[in-house]
Amino acid sequence: MLKIKNLVLRIGTILIVSSTSVGCSFEKKTDETKHFDIKIEQETKNEMNTNSSPVISSESSTITTHESTEVLPSPTLPSIATEEPVEEDNRGLVALTFDDGPSKYTEELVEVLDSYGVKSTFFVLGCNSENYPDALTTISDSGHEIAIHGDTHTSFTKLSIDQVNQEITNTMDYIASLGIESSCLVRPPYGSLNDTLKENIEYPFILWNIDTEDWKTKDKEQIKQEILDYIEPGCIILMHDTSAVHEVDIEVLNEILPELTEEYKFVTISELCDHYNIELEKGKAYRKIKSDS
Repeated sequence: MLKIKNLVLRIGTILIVSSTSVGCSFEKKTDETKHFDIKIEQETKNEMNTNSSPVISSESSTITTHESTEVLPSPTLPSIATEEPVEEDNRGLVALTFDDGPSKYTEELVEVLDSYGVKSTFFVLGCNSENYPDALTTISDSGHEIAIHGDTHTSFTKLSIDQVNQEITNTMDYIASLGIESSCLVRPPYGSLNDTLKENIEYPFILWNIDTEDWKTKDKEQIKQEILDYIEPGCIILMHDTSAVHEVDIEVLNEILPELTEEYKFVTISELCDHYNIELEKGKAYRKIKSDS
């Protein structure tokens, strides 16, 4: 009986010791697991802070990281565009005008003017406009101005007011029928005016202060000299767009424009008025366009 009690007591002691030993071992393992988890978490945070890309796996629900190989470009400041300073054009402004066209030579004349950057005003006749409509288009498309010289080149002083108005409106209406814009500037044939016309015609009259008389002399040197002697800012130069003077005028322009365009800028009558801030008055005649006109 005593042996049985001792055996039971020994077995109970072993069980108690074993139970205690197992409990200690379990607690120790739990602490190590917590420490391991904390370590993983800290390492993961460190890697994410060093430009790593976290990837979540759907199968294991664990977080893995992949080192990024992309090199981000360095930021650059936007470039600020600076406008080039516009060089001021200090040339004096003048107007070159051509009467009696258009003609079969108009297109060649326009080519010469364009080659030198010259803008002109063409005072056209209605009768010639109907014969050379393409020439009107050439004038307009090249940026030159189309103005009115009447319909039949009849002196206005020999016509009634109604007839003069008809000469003007017939020409304007035909130009407009081509889809081309003309100005309301009028140059009376031969420059003939009287008080009756000035009081009754509702358009400004544009005359000239440099008459080359190209139609009369057909002399290249004389035409050149007339222009060179009297050219000044605001002046209006008279030449013609006709077969009679075409060849000599082309020669004159090719010889004087390279020199003159260094000192003068050739513009249309309307541009000249804009430059000097002049509003043309109906019935008034202008021989030049300047601030004191």
